[in-house]
Amino acid sequence: MVAFTSSPKEQNIEIAGIAALFSESFIQSLPNLEALLVRKAPFNEIFQCQGVGGKEEHPGAPARLSEVTLIELPELTDIWKEEYQIGEIFSNLGTLEMSKCDKLKTLVPSSVYLKNLTTLQVSNCHGLKNLVSIPTAKSLVVLTKMIVTNCQMIEEIIAHGSDDVKDSIVFSQLESSAIGSLPSLSSFCSGNYAFGFPSLEEVIVTNCRKMKIFCRGELTAPSLQRVKFAEDKEHWDGNVNTTMEKIFIEMNSIAEEGCLTQAQAG
Repeated sequence: MVAFTSSPKEQNIEIAGIAALFSESFIQSLPNLEALLVRKAPFNEIFQCQGVGGKEEHPGAPARLSEVTLIELPELTDIWKEEYQIGEIFSNLGTLEMSKCDKLKTLVPSSVYLKNLTTLQVSNCHGLKNLVSIPTAKSLVVLTKMIVTNCQMIEEIIAHGSDDVKDSIVFSQLESSAIGSLPSLSSFCSGNYAFGFPSLEEVIVTNCRKMKIFCRGELTAPSLQRVKFAEDKEHWDGNVNTTMEKIFIEMNSIAEEGCLTQAQAG
């Protein structure tokens, strides 16, 4: 199927099945673009800019873009390449949703700041090993909801940098975080960083059997009183890390019991 649909004043665009890229000139022609949905297309990148390694801004770029949804893009390796400078395209992005982009290695380049992002949802992207870099994570000051599920290769949510750098990262508005079916996940972040979650009230961790702790560094989440790890199971042991240690033991015990039951039934 091939579809290219735009709403009045080019505020919303839906693209499906078109083997093309958004060139710099095309981006600049859509200053009113607010929502972009791309699905079932053979793109290997979404935005392509002409300048490589430059720092020029693109005044005609759609700085009003607030919602990006990318679904079933089997050839996608980059939203845009690290060396491209695309100005303020993502400066007002509020929602980023991605699903079934198996070749995607990096969600966004490390130079990208998502200062207005409130919702981040990623699923079935099996090429990702982490979600965002430390600089990008620091910019997520208004993020309220994060969901990451069914990504086979993700080892950590926040990519750790140099262990020599002691840093603090505060997700001041994050209220809900759900991670599930991430078989390679060992922690939220393996670096020795201090994390603050002053607004966090809900954490759901399911089918993450390698996740022994939440993070290595200092962690504060004063509003959190439970971690849910199954449909009808939750636990709290005073803080997130000790809670995750107990959940790790229980999740693996449940999984082993299930394997034993199946073996006996067979």
